[in-house]
Amino acid sequence: MLFTKPIIVFLFVGTATKSCPVRIETGSTLSTSCVTGPAEDPGVSNTAAADPYAVFLADQKKREIEWSANQAAKKAKVISNESVTETSSSLREEFASIRKQLDEQNEECDLLRKQLLDLQQTNNDVAKSQLDTKENLYNVSEQQQSKMYVLVELSVHAL
Repeated sequence: MLFTKPIIVFLFVGTATKSCPVRIETGSTLSTSCVTGPAEDPGVSNTAAADPYAVFLADQKKREIEWSANQAAKKAKVISNESVTETSSSLREEFASIRKQLDEQNEECDLLRKQLLDLQQTNNDVAKSQLDTKENLYNVSEQQQSKMYVLVELSVHAL
């Protein structure tokens, strides 16, 4: 099949402010024209919207930039992970010292709980003893009163 129309291919070369498409025709004719503008995106021009290959190249460029940014972020993570490993040993030491302090305080709390239970038992014993003493005193005073009452009656009858 023979083509009678020339095939035109646009290649875009340039920076963010200058885009230079290169026009190649099949008749071995090469022509270039540069379009400049502050808002132009490299690889995209007015004809690029109609050309799917130019759109693909622009998207590919964006993907490359994103990939490079992701790779840089991954490298930064690896470096930060190494620093985390270095600090993790100091964190382990700090954790061990805090754990030791906690154990010492738990032992002290256990001792204080035991002392508290002993004091509560002593208070209960003292309260019971005081109650028993009051009952005994009441019984003794009651016995004394009954003896006095008997003595008074005896002395009244004796008179």
